Amino acid sequence: MRYAQLGRSGLIVSRVTLGCLTFGGQADSALYKVDAGEAARIVARARDAGINLFDTADLYAGGLSEEFLGRAIEGTRHEILISSKGGFRTGPGIGDAGLSRAHLMAAVEASLRRLKTDYLDIYYAHKTDPLTPLDETLRALDDIVRSGKARYVGFSNWPAWQAAIAIERQRQQGYAPFVTGQIAYSLVMRDAEYELLPFMENEGVGATAWSPLAGGFLTGKYDRAALADPKSRVAISTLPYDREAGLAIVDVLRSIAAARSCTIAQVAIAWVLRRPAVASALVGVSRLDQLGELAAAADIMLSDDEIASLGAAASMRPLYPHWHIAASQDRVAFDAIGREPPVGAGASGAADIAATAKK
Repeated sequence: MRYAQLGRSGLIVSRVTLGCLTFGGQADSALYKVDAGEAARIVARARDAGINLFDTADLYAGGLSEEFLGRAIEGTRHEILISSKGGFRTGPGIGDAGLSRAHLMAAVEASLRRLKTDYLDIYYAHKTDPLTPLDETLRALDDIVRSGKARYVGFSNWPAWQAAIAIERQRQQGYAPFVTGQIAYSLVMRDAEYELLPFMENEGVGATAWSPLAGGFLTGKYDRAALADPKSRVAISTLPYDREAGLAIVDVLRSIAAARSCTIAQVAIAWVLRRPAVASALVGVSRLDQLGELAAAADIMLSDDEIASLGAAASMRPLYPHWHIAASQDRVAFDAIGREPPVGAGASGAADIAATAKK
């Protein structure tokens, strides 16, 4: 297992994080299939593979994910890192959701009880909340850190502009800063490259990428027949990506995997881990035998040519103002000093967007 510093914090995390979304023991659920016993075995195998960060949320299986993880790490809490998240609805009351001080304080306490621990290593604001003033949320998160209930805080599923405002407020007020952001990111969902990843790279905020396999699509086990089956996992997924274009990306992944004698899923995760600002890729499993394959992806170092071929297959549509930035750079000064001009999407997607803008 390889490790990375999480942003500019002192936290060292495994480049693959075990996501505990599948924990819940609900056989009829598409997500929460893993029972408590299997969860304990998966956590143990993950630790054997060198994974030190385990991610959950109060939303997952109505809190059962946290409970199962808490049982699995009982007695060894100090040896691992735990992240959890709050913000989604946890009860019927009007205030049983959101990022208000009242809800966050209640939510973090409930998470700690379920996890059987007195602190979280990372606590995320799981969503945005347009009904709560940003300063109220940031003050509550700061108090959670100051009280010792969490060591660090982060955001998840926030737009870059809002996270940028939040970080500036945290600096101004001396609040505990966001050291990490948990974002949706994969070869078929590269939207984060337009704003989020360049912002995070610039600010030293470490990214953990959720759904790096796009809900299993990038494992290569789905073909056009599966896409047409309304009962297949990929058909019922709500992740917004182009399935048809994704099949072409899988073909390139398959070619690279064959040349390297590894799996398609490993190549897809390795690509995510090569992107600027990404510290860790978050993977979930429903069977014990899946874990070794996914954990080993951290050891695959893709070449520049392989990265370029995947980037070409997963090309990004230029959005405004990125296409204008790409087309409007004056190269005279840049050529004089031997540098390439920026194209508007940050280092992570610059070449792909520039190439597309010229077409």
